[in-house]
Amino acid sequence: MDIGAAFIKAGLFYANAYVQVRAGGKCRGGIGLQRAMPGSVDDVKREAETRILALAPGGGYILAPANHIQNDAPPESVITLYEYVRELGTYPIR
Repeated sequence: MDIGAAFIKAGLFYANAYVQVRAGGKCRGGIGLQRAMPGSVDDVKREAETRILALAPGGGYILAPANHIQNDAPPESVITLYEYVRELGTYPIR
């Protein structure tokens, strides 16, 4: 079934712009679960900012973990991701 969106796994090292173009401006995912989420709060913020600034301009990007959040991700990382994305990721992205 085609839902008209591409799903991004952070472990695949495609250029963010390439993924956005290939997905027709509609993609979701990208937050790394192996490094960012189990890492520090700064790691989570850096990952979220990187994905938002690369994939969100023009609309169509839904920031989400690349897969389900693992049990090695501290609750602080999940809360930080949610709060930081609300702060940084409000459209329009410039």
